[in-house]
Amino acid sequence: MQNYNPEHASQQRPERNWGSFGLSFLFHGSLFILLWIFGSYSSAGDGLIGEPDRKAGIVLTQRDATSDQQEYLDESDTVDQLTEDSSQSSAEAAAMAEMQAPEIPETASSPRIALPGFETSNAMDANKMAATEIGGNPKAAYELTDTDREMIAADQAYFDSLQPAGPATALSVFGSGRMTGRSFLFLLDRSKSMGSGGLGVMQVARRELARAIDQLEDHHKFQVLGYNDGTTPMKVPRLLDATDEHKRAVPEFIANMAAYGRTKHDAGLLSAVAYRPDVIVFMTDGDLPGLKDSQLEKIRRAADGKIQIHCIQFGLGGQRSEGNFMETLARQNGGTFRYVDVNDLNR
Repeated sequence: MQNYNPEHASQQRPERNWGSFGLSFLFHGSLFILLWIFGSYSSAGDGLIGEPDRKAGIVLTQRDATSDQQEYLDESDTVDQLTEDSSQSSAEAAAMAEMQAPEIPETASSPRIALPGFETSNAMDANKMAATEIGGNPKAAYELTDTDREMIAADQAYFDSLQPAGPATALSVFGSGRMTGRSFLFLLDRSKSMGSGGLGVMQVARRELARAIDQLEDHHKFQVLGYNDGTTPMKVPRLLDATDEHKRAVPEFIANMAAYGRTKHDAGLLSAVAYRPDVIVFMTDGDLPGLKDSQLEKIRRAADGKIQIHCIQFGLGGQRSEGNFMETLARQNGGTFRYVDVNDLNR
């Protein structure tokens, strides 16, 4: 066992350098203080501790390519530019609107345009209107040329060719008065009341009309028109030449004409007038509904005084009423009225 020697221990322990330790402490302490001051300066903003925060914005740069100079634009410059552009656009829009829509005075009125024939009176006739030009200055009436006259003559000849030529003839149907003309239309009621379930007139009418039409000459025209709530012409819807062929077709056409449906007297009469014959022979039992005054007037205006309408009414026994619509119809259109008792026809 080795003995402890104090002198020997003291010789082996190193001595501490207190001077170096003091310098190190002073250096690190100074560095710590500097770092603390620098951190406080940065967090306060611009080195002012306790200064309130300020709003930040975006800065734009604009570089001039020719001079290589750079211009900085902030938010205020942008707002001013937008305001200026908006004001300029509003001014341009206002100027454009003023050019397109000029202001109209409150006292303005519609211009008066002079029309031919209307500058003095609405009662001017067609000749005076045609002889007046805009502004009311008279001018020479239009003179027909030779070509105009030739065209008018050709049109007139065409329309004349549609009308029967030659002398007129006189017919009598069911004992009626003499009916004179060159074209005849026989309007026969074919509603249910006229058939075998009613008066049974259809077969009698077939014989009577065939006899009357057989008296017509070739230059005459005729048509047989059956009606109920519509109309049915023989062959084609126009006046037929009174040829032997057309005459022979009459009995068969009436025999095949079934009696059914409702009665519309005004529809049948207006259809007959549209054929423009000289004479219409209207044959019906006068079943309801009759014709009102307005309907009679409409038929009278359509006939225009140029078509005779003769009326033949069928019934059983004596005539039950006088002054019915058929008498009025005949009187208004230059025709005659006759009542026929079906019992007499059967005998």
